Amino acid sequence: MTYRRLFHYLLIVGIILLLGVWGLSAFREIKVIFQGQECSVVHGSLVVEIHETPRGIPGPRARALLPDGFHYQRAREVPPYRYAGRWRYQRSHSEVTWTPASTGPVPATPVVRYYPNHTYHVPLWALWLVYVGGAFAFCSFMEMRTAGGEEKKLAEEHASDR
Repeated sequence: MTYRRLFHYLLIVGIILLLGVWGLSAFREIKVIFQGQECSVVHGSLVVEIHETPRGIPGPRARALLPDGFHYQRAREVPPYRYAGRWRYQRSHSEVTWTPASTGPVPATPVVRYYPNHTYHVPLWALWLVYVGGAFAFCSFMEMRTAGGEEKKLAEEHASDR
């Protein structure tokens, strides 16, 4: 198999995966939750949410991998122009109330801390472009690498003929 054919196979597999995930994300939201981080695919975008709550403080999003850490639910309705995905970054804050001492008297007012939450939206087509670009760069590099060896072999054959 040549590297050009390998690239064509990778391109076809990438297109099929892109269309499958994109079509599924138009109607369903697929979400995975792991230790305060959520990753979901909805309406043509990969959405990554990072909730920064320190360990040991029971914040609103601080949790370990739950048995139901994989969610598959109906997607929210959005205008049709959003199905192509979107670029977006949003920062918000979580309010966590806790008492600093585990023993001794409880303070009159609990400590309230604010921890940042980050939300990133990346269109699926952008990830597909990165995938195809990486596959093309790899296949081109490997093709050039093998072409040099073939040229050397041909040059040695021609040198021995003289």
